[in-house]
Amino acid sequence: MSRSLARAAVPALIVLIVFVVCWPGLWGFWGRDDYFQLAMARLIGTPWPLFTQDHFVAAPGTVFRPLGFFSFWLGAVLFDNSYPAHAAMSIALHAGVAVVVYLLLRRFEISAPIAVLAATLFALHPAAAGTALWWSARFDVLATGLGLLAVLAALAWRDGQHAGHLIGMGLAILAACLSKEIGVIAALAAGLVIVHAAFTGKASGRETVRALLVVVASVLVFFLWRAAVLGTFGSGLLGEAELLATLKSGARSWLVHAPGYLGYGPQLGPALGIAMLVLPAVLLGLLVAAWRAGESAVAAPLLLIACALALALTPALVQAPIVILNARPLSEEMSAVDAAMQSRLYYMSLTGIALLIAALIGLVRHLRLRQAGMALTAIAVVVFGWQSHQQAGRFAERSQEIATVAQAAVTAVKQLELPQRYCHIHFDGIEPPPEWGIFVSMDSIIKALHPRPRQIAHCYVHANYSTFYHLVRGRPEPPDLWPYIPVTKGDGTMARITLGRMSAVYLHRHRDFDFDGAEQVIVLEWRDGRFQPGL
Repeated sequence: MSRSLARAAVPALIVLIVFVVCWPGLWGFWGRDDYFQLAMARLIGTPWPLFTQDHFVAAPGTVFRPLGFFSFWLGAVLFDNSYPAHAAMSIALHAGVAVVVYLLLRRFEISAPIAVLAATLFALHPAAAGTALWWSARFDVLATGLGLLAVLAALAWRDGQHAGHLIGMGLAILAACLSKEIGVIAALAAGLVIVHAAFTGKASGRETVRALLVVVASVLVFFLWRAAVLGTFGSGLLGEAELLATLKSGARSWLVHAPGYLGYGPQLGPALGIAMLVLPAVLLGLLVAAWRAGESAVAAPLLLIACALALALTPALVQAPIVILNARPLSEEMSAVDAAMQSRLYYMSLTGIALLIAALIGLVRHLRLRQAGMALTAIAVVVFGWQSHQQAGRFAERSQEIATVAQAAVTAVKQLELPQRYCHIHFDGIEPPPEWGIFVSMDSIIKALHPRPRQIAHCYVHANYSTFYHLVRGRPEPPDLWPYIPVTKGDGTMARITLGRMSAVYLHRHRDFDFDGAEQVIVLEWRDGRFQPGL
């Protein structure tokens, strides 16, 4: 086997293993935020407004993730609303992140067997695999993968000082930030590589300053771009809360929940969960034993450890506002869908833990002790892989189960003769599943799942619980909104957001309107397991 073929075989093997483990998840279904983002991807027409306008219509002024939303749009263009195709794309991206973890470890001069074990440990960890299974967690997968590529480019610059590597690093940092805000952590890790190169004499002072300026410029461009689009350097997620108090409270909650997601004990069972948590401690013990025996590495990979810790711990601060809003501890009763949605908060951290474990094993020079560390890691890979495979099956089963109402709604709408003007559909008798809460609107469901979105794109779909926004094609006129009126906020009306060919409209029912005898609204009631015309 040629050397180039051998180099390609290892990444291919990692990708194959990931797909084998996550395969049952291909037969799942959409849920929660998926409906809104898929409906938006199908209606927007052109993706370029995502880069120049506030596109998070669910909560304007909060997040700026154009590259993440662009990936949704691209998937919709390629696969429309075929769930298996979109799921395969997400799993492939997750497998790609695992491959980058492997390549990063090899660049840090970690041996191939240890690098493969660590990358596979990350890839098959239930929290990482769960993140890949939830389509809407694409933001985290992209930000993490691009962030690791930025660190890889920084290492390549350290070893060669080519301008192309600096350009690649800067673009990767910017792309990671444009995928999700946690991409800024890539700048920290890349900066550690650059500073280390200066202290070890691998880069001159001038080269170091130039490289650090690229890092700073990439982050600055992102924040200026974001502020220009959102109109603020902050985020509406914080509300009136103080930033420092939010960071402190959110980081504390993140750390409190972390053992459950990192060891996955509540789902694995107490014994296996505890065993998975103590693995790093055992590896550290092996390192200490080797060190005392005088058989450790001469120079510890301090840079690798520093980068690993940055990736593992910094997400606690960056994601603090999200943690405060909706984070929950992993529990035995939590469904696979809920667990996948929560796991995204620890996705990037798992790459740092994988790097740290590889660094600890790599430090041990005593052959027996190193083999013991690799064996323990291999056991963890098998346990986590088995759990992730089972979880993928449960994810598919539960997501299909809670989609029954959504699929029945689309079936009912396909049988209607829809008016070209004043098209309002009201679904009654719905009890949203726990995984949805009140955040899944029937409007988004119909626009996401209807086989011919143009036929339904002018309609406003309502339900017996609040619909926060409606996504429609074009620019609606006030007469088409009746008997609903724009939502007022304070002394004014919430502005309609127009993105490409799509508008987001915020409505509520007029207080004087009664459904009885009204022709303006088509009422569908949930009876006998399906939606039927209202009585």
